[in-house]
Amino acid sequence: MRVLFWLLFLPFAVLGAVFAVNNGGEVALSLDPLPYTISLPLYMAVLLAALAGFFLGSVLVWLAQGKWRRLARRNARQVNTLERDLSVQREESAHRATMAAEVFPSVPGSEIAERK
Repeated sequence: MRVLFWLLFLPFAVLGAVFAVNNGGEVALSLDPLPYTISLPLYMAVLLAALAGFFLGSVLVWLAQGKWRRLARRNARQVNTLERDLSVQREESAHRATMAAEVFPSVPGSEIAERK
Protein backbone atom coordinates (compact mmCIF):
# COMPACT_ATOMS: atom_id res chain seq x y z
CA MET A 1 0.00 0.00 0.00
CA ARG A 2 2.88 2.33 0.80
CA VAL A 3 4.45 1.62 -2.59
CA LEU A 4 1.17 2.48 -4.32
CA PHE A 5 1.02 5.76 -2.40
CA TRP A 6 4.50 6.74 -3.55
CA LEU A 7 3.83 5.62 -7.13
CA LEU A 8 0.86 7.98 -7.26
CA PHE A 9 2.12 10.81 -5.06
CA LEU A 10 5.61 11.25 -6.47
CA PRO A 11 4.62 12.01 -10.11
CA PHE A 12 1.95 14.49 -8.96
CA ALA A 13 4.41 16.18 -6.61
CA VAL A 14 6.98 16.52 -9.41
CA LEU A 15 4.35 17.86 -11.83
CA GLY A 16 3.14 20.33 -9.20
CA ALA A 17 6.67 21.58 -8.55
CA VAL A 18 7.40 21.97 -12.28
CA PHE A 19 4.07 23.76 -12.77
CA ALA A 20 4.80 26.14 -9.87
CA VAL A 21 8.30 26.98 -11.16
CA ASN A 22 7.10 27.64 -14.71
CA ASN A 23 4.00 29.67 -13.76
CA GLY A 24 5.25 32.14 -11.18
CA GLY A 25 3.85 35.25 -12.89
CA GLU A 26 1.45 37.47 -10.98
CA VAL A 27 -2.27 37.37 -11.73
CA ALA A 28 -4.84 39.84 -10.43
CA LEU A 29 -8.03 38.17 -9.22
CA SER A 30 -11.03 40.46 -9.03
CA LEU A 31 -13.61 39.40 -6.45
CA ASP A 32 -16.69 40.77 -8.22
CA PRO A 33 -19.11 42.23 -7.05
CA LEU A 34 -16.87 43.12 -4.10
CA PRO A 35 -14.38 45.94 -4.64
CA TYR A 36 -11.41 43.73 -3.73
CA THR A 37 -8.59 42.57 -5.98
CA ILE A 38 -6.02 39.96 -4.98
CA SER A 39 -2.64 39.60 -6.65
CA LEU A 40 -1.40 35.99 -6.62
CA PRO A 41 1.11 33.90 -8.54
CA LEU A 42 -0.63 31.96 -11.32
CA TYR A 43 0.26 28.57 -9.84
CA MET A 44 -1.33 29.54 -6.52
CA ALA A 45 -4.54 30.67 -8.22
CA VAL A 46 -4.75 27.38 -10.13
CA LEU A 47 -3.96 25.26 -7.07
CA LEU A 48 -6.48 27.16 -4.93
CA ALA A 49 -9.15 26.64 -7.60
CA ALA A 50 -8.33 22.91 -7.71
CA LEU A 51 -8.45 22.72 -3.91
CA ALA A 52 -11.80 24.52 -3.82
CA GLY A 53 -13.14 22.11 -6.45
CA PHE A 54 -11.91 19.15 -4.43
CA PHE A 55 -13.65 20.34 -1.26
CA LEU A 56 -16.85 21.25 -3.10
CA GLY A 57 -16.91 17.82 -4.75
CA SER A 58 -16.26 16.14 -1.40
CA VAL A 59 -19.19 17.95 0.21
CA LEU A 60 -21.51 17.12 -2.68
CA VAL A 61 -20.58 13.43 -2.59
CA TRP A 62 -21.03 13.38 1.20
CA LEU A 63 -24.51 14.90 0.83
CA ALA A 64 -25.43 12.53 -2.00
CA GLN A 65 -24.42 9.49 0.08
CA GLY A 66 -26.63 10.56 2.99
CA LYS A 67 -29.41 8.13 2.15
CA TRP A 68 -26.96 5.20 2.13
CA ARG A 69 -25.53 6.20 5.52
CA ARG A 70 -29.08 6.50 6.88
CA LEU A 71 -29.92 3.05 5.48
CA ALA A 72 -26.76 1.57 7.05
CA ARG A 73 -27.65 3.07 10.46
CA ARG A 74 -31.19 1.72 10.21
CA ASN A 75 -29.92 -1.73 9.24
CA ALA A 76 -27.44 -1.71 12.14
CA ARG A 77 -30.24 -0.84 14.57
CA GLN A 78 -32.39 -3.61 13.10
CA VAL A 79 -29.55 -6.14 13.43
CA ASN A 80 -29.04 -5.15 17.08
CA THR A 81 -32.76 -5.52 17.76
CA LEU A 82 -32.91 -8.91 16.07
CA GLU A 83 -29.83 -10.14 17.95
CA ARG A 84 -31.41 -9.06 21.24
CA ASP A 85 -34.66 -10.84 20.31
CA LEU A 86 -32.71 -13.96 19.36
CA SER A 87 -30.85 -14.03 22.68
CA VAL A 88 -34.16 -13.63 24.54
CA GLN A 89 -35.67 -16.48 22.51
CA ARG A 90 -32.65 -18.70 23.25
CA GLU A 91 -32.91 -17.96 26.97
CA GLU A 92 -36.64 -18.74 26.95
CA SER A 93 -36.01 -21.96 25.01
CA ALA A 94 -33.32 -23.04 27.48
CA HIS A 95 -35.63 -22.20 30.37
CA ARG A 96 -38.43 -24.26 28.78
CA ALA A 97 -36.06 -27.19 28.30
CA THR A 98 -35.02 -27.14 31.95
CA MET A 99 -38.65 -26.83 33.03
CA ALA A 100 -39.58 -29.82 30.84
CA ALA A 101 -36.76 -31.85 32.37
CA GLU A 102 -38.08 -31.05 35.83
CA VAL A 103 -41.68 -31.90 34.92
CA PHE A 104 -40.83 -35.08 33.01
CA PRO A 105 -37.90 -36.71 34.80
CA SER A 106 -36.05 -39.35 32.90
CA VAL A 107 -37.07 -42.95 33.37
CA PRO A 108 -34.43 -45.05 35.13
CA GLY A 109 -32.44 -47.00 32.60
CA SER A 110 -33.21 -44.60 29.74
CA GLU A 111 -29.67 -43.18 29.88
CA ILE A 112 -28.33 -46.65 29.13
CA ALA A 113 -30.62 -46.99 26.11
CA GLU A 114 -29.56 -43.59 24.82
CA ARG A 115 -25.85 -44.44 25.07
CA LYS A 116 -26.17 -47.45 22.76
